[in-house]
Parts: sequence; structure tokens; C-alpha cells
Amino acid sequence: PEVKAAVQREGLNAFGVAWDAVAVLVNLASPIEQISRTELGRIYRGEVTGWSDLGWKRGGEIAPLTTVPQMGLYEFLQQALLSGKPYGSGVYAQQSEKELVDLVATRPNEIGCVAREAVDGRVRVLKVSAALGLPYIALDQESLVLRTYPLMRSVSLCIRGKNPPATASDFITFVSSVDGQRIVARHGYAPATVPIQIVRTAQEAE
Repeated sequence: PEVKAAVQREGLNAFGVAWDAVAVLVNLASPIEQISRTELGRIYRGEVTGWSDLGWKRGGEIAPLTTVPQMGLYEFLQQALLSGKPYGSGVYAQQSEKELVDLVATRPNEIGCVAREAVDGRVRVLKVSAALGLPYIALDQESLVLRTYPLMRSVSLCIRGKNPPATASDFITFVSSVDGQRIVARHGYAPATVPIQIVRTAQEAE
């Protein structure tokens, strides 16, 4: 969504070069370990307000967190979970993903979504299913690279105009190449322009 807005506003051309994952976080005191996109949507619309509705009988009122509208994550969640419709009135916006993680780490009833690289050991990352009744998928290197994790967003490079400088075109060409995509994968992102194969050892296969 943020790429589309930039293209329309600034006359940019966008080239997808990688994929990243959005993690769903809860406090370590929470017994919740998995959630569906369907349930997340209901939480962020304000239709589900208590943890008891998700199986935590002694849980209190759910406090869903997002970022401020100026950050791309705000619109990504709005599109991915709410089909572009407004957030519920009980959703609290934070100035940064770090602030969001800090709140989830210190308050047991919070739930939030952040970019994968913002996660630290003070919070639990939930398994996510694409919808109720479908398998829950952990956010790990395999689900990221194979893009089986249900909350993925594109990482793009943008250039201005239809005739960019040769250096910009050459850089995009390199990042999109096999060698460039290997660097993308080395830094923890899922390549967007070349196929990836996961190779397991015999022990891992068992």
C-alpha cells in the first residue's frame, strides 16, 4: 500500500526485490500460542475484546496495538486484516515499533504486530494461520523464505521516472539477480525474483 501511494504521489516506479514477515506478538505471561488472521481481524475491528474468547479464561480485555498512520505498517495491517476498513476504536497507535514491543513486553493483555526484525526475546511470537481451520505456521526462516507464513509484505526499490540513471537501473538489476537475491536471503529476507529451495539433512527430515 505504501509503495502504491508513493508511486501515485511522486511518480515513482517500484520494483519488488524481497519479502518480509510481520510478527504477531503477545506478552510472555500469556498462554496464547497461535491465532488466525480471521481472529486478528476481529480483534482489530473491535469485534473480539476479551482474551476469554480466544481460550484464555483468566485473561482480561484485549489491548490491540498498531503504529501511527504515517508508518507503512499501519496501512499494511489495515489492508491485510481489515480489507481497508477502519480500525476499531479500542486500537492504540504507537509512535514506533520499538514502543509497541515495549508495551507488549510489560503488559500481559497487549497484542501487536511488528516487522520481524523488531522482535526481541521479551515477547512471544504467535503462530498464524491464514484463516480459521487452516494450519498454524510459525514464523521461521523456512516459512519466510518459502512465503508460507500468512503475514508477508513486499520490500521494493523505487526510482523516479521512466528513464532512471544507469546506476539506479544497474543496482536494481543486480539486486534482482541470483547473486543479489543471495545477499537478500543472507540478511534474513525472502527473495522475490529467484526460486528458493530448502534442503534438509536426513536427520532434519525425520
